[in-house]
Amino acid sequence: VKSQTVHNSVTTPHKKRKKSPGGEDENDGNDDDETSKETRKSSLVLFYQYADPPFRQSQVRQLMTYLPEVAKARNLGGRVRVSNEGVNCTLSSLPLSAEGSASAAANLRHLALDLQSFSAVFKETDFKYIDGLPPDRHFKELKIMPVKELVYYGISEKDAPLSEGGVHLDAKDYHKMLARDDAVVIDVRNHYEALIGRFD
Repeated sequence: VKSQTVHNSVTTPHKKRKKSPGGEDENDGNDDDETSKETRKSSLVLFYQYADPPFRQSQVRQLMTYLPEVAKARNLGGRVRVSNEGVNCTLSSLPLSAEGSASAAANLRHLALDLQSFSAVFKETDFKYIDGLPPDRHFKELKIMPVKELVYYGISEKDAPLSEGGVHLDAKDYHKMLARDDAVVIDVRNHYEALIGRFD
């Protein structure tokens, strides 16, 4: 299975301008930029999902084929890591035009439904959405990368079985733990993830 790059469609909405008798454009006083600011908001979603039992290699190939199709339909950009363990994604969307197309927020919610229709394992996924972002926060292309580990640790499944993971904390409990004197936080994000991610 090879890495794939999908170039998305990014268009800028333009209003039709009236033509003067001399063939020149007439400005009707309405600013296209204002329309763009109101309607061309991008959205971001971050999520990962481990599969238990792990995906079969045939499922990985199917997912690698399915994701580019979804990306084109939903105008997605970003990065996707796919392995037998599951998926790790940072994705964005932008409306294809100012009028007549789904919003970026709606595109990403549809993506969640697309993935849930592909596999029931995604019904357990905690999708983290950030809406109302400037258009320039939208990734211009989508990279889909097959990997052996979603997060590289250099530790085998035998030495660190997924079934013996820690306890998931919501934001409130997480901050309580941070306040403890004996709390130790190990941030396993890479440089790219640290730049775009944050702890709320």
